[in-house]
Amino acid sequence: MLSKKQKTIMAILGSVGILFGLIVAIPFRSFPGLNKIENILTIELIIKLVLGVLSILLAVYPLIKKYKLINGYRENSKTIIMMTYFPIFTYILGSIVNIIYTLSFDYASAAMLSALSDKVLGIIVSILTVYLIFTIYCIVRIHAIVAKLDKVSNILFDSFMLVIHLCFVGLLWRANNAYNQLYSVVDEYFIGNPLLFVIYILLIIAVGCGIKFITITIKKDESLIYYTDGNLYENLIKQAEYNHAYNDTLDDFENYFDANSVDYEKLEFAEEVEDSSQEDYSSLENTVPEEENFLLDVDNEESMDTLVENEEIELTETEELKAVYEQKNHILSKIDDKNKALTTIRQKKSELEVKESELRVAKEAYDAALAEYNQFRLDYMNIPEVENKETNKKMKKFTPTFEKVVEYAKSFSDHQGYKVNINPKGNLLKFYIGKKMYLVLQATSSDYRISFITTPEKFVDYVTSRPGELIVPKNLKDNNWIRLTNKGKEDAKLIRQIIKQAVETAEKQIADAAAQKAAEKKAKAAERAKARAAKRAAEKVENLNQ
Repeated sequence: MLSKKQKTIMAILGSVGILFGLIVAIPFRSFPGLNKIENILTIELIIKLVLGVLSILLAVYPLIKKYKLINGYRENSKTIIMMTYFPIFTYILGSIVNIIYTLSFDYASAAMLSALSDKVLGIIVSILTVYLIFTIYCIVRIHAIVAKLDKVSNILFDSFMLVIHLCFVGLLWRANNAYNQLYSVVDEYFIGNPLLFVIYILLIIAVGCGIKFITITIKKDESLIYYTDGNLYENLIKQAEYNHAYNDTLDDFENYFDANSVDYEKLEFAEEVEDSSQEDYSSLENTVPEEENFLLDVDNEESMDTLVENEEIELTETEELKAVYEQKNHILSKIDDKNKALTTIRQKKSELEVKESELRVAKEAYDAALAEYNQFRLDYMNIPEVENKETNKKMKKFTPTFEKVVEYAKSFSDHQGYKVNINPKGNLLKFYIGKKMYLVLQATSSDYRISFITTPEKFVDYVTSRPGELIVPKNLKDNNWIRLTNKGKEDAKLIRQIIKQAVETAEKQIADAAAQKAAEKKAKAAERAKARAAKRAAEKVENLNQ
């Protein structure tokens, strides 16, 4: 049974574990207010990595309590076992939810390519969903697994759980870091999708269920009986439980008589005046020391039973003594219940051994029949092996090639503020002058696309000159963007012209913005000077009036 202080500590650890899992599950980049903070993606990764380490520290206190009870062969507490693994399981649940949301990013709406193929992405999400369901089951039934393990098995199991926890910490870090590097350049990555609303609803339900689960578990405070295979461990448990019960009973007797020793000293004995000889009195004095020495020599249960049989002792059963007897009987009844449980376990074990032997015989017969069939197949059947031949897919050719277009776009690297961002696959390039993006090149297996910025005047000319071919891209928020798609052959001169004009347009827009900013700054300075002059004139007039 846990004390009130221990129950409070367990409740705090469980509540903090739920809070950690909630923080890990929430995507900061899509949370209102947080997505506007600079470097929020890096901050999120660091916070969730630190919470992974803190989840391990939350499990240290209940883990120490668990091993203390195991070393003492005492009944372990269900609450202690549950709280040992609860912070780790909540962190794993939160990381799975966060990873699934990250992998669900709609890269197609942002005109981007997927970091994973659709097949691999579906497999990973399915595996994570299975892990999610299995982790929820473990939270509820982990005590039933741990109760069957001895000390060495507990150590191995805890080490395994630590490795699993660290794997999910690393998986959360790797998935978010990879997607942040690939999609952080588009605004859609920081906007939530309909799945986020479902996640928030499920998180609210999960927090309520978690708090209720912790409250019920701590309130019941159930004790678990350890049972394992092997007579040696069973005998150790029986001997340890007997010693605990025997020592507790003796301690209760000592505490009872020590508490009432003062009352015995205050007792007054009435003297009866009888005619007795001095010889009888001396014989009585000689008898008392002999009986005291005999009582001191009693040091085992058999001598105590003999003493009780030979001497008639009248005891007054007080309420305290009755409570001691009731406690002793309760302990003995619990030991009997445990012995009955061990007997039932041994019977079930013998039944399982019989079934296992039957399965072993059936497996041997099956293996023999399978070997005979394989030999027959090799001897009498000629089954040609079908070779899997991979068809070489012909890559589509483009004129001009995507590499030539990229090479020409990079020829403007001598311009001030030139910069290019390339994704890991090398099929998506974004070109900048300073912070101004002016060109996007993206290659696929069937075509490649050129998105470029232009002036308002030329924007209309481009759209009307080749309708349906020169279109306005939907994923670029700025005005005056045009997209050209080359599905086979395109005019190389036109491509060079639009790339060059895009560079010039970006530089002109940057220069115009700088000039406008300088003009605004100059106008504000003139207004401040005018205000100061007016203030001085007003002060001068006021001084003249005085």
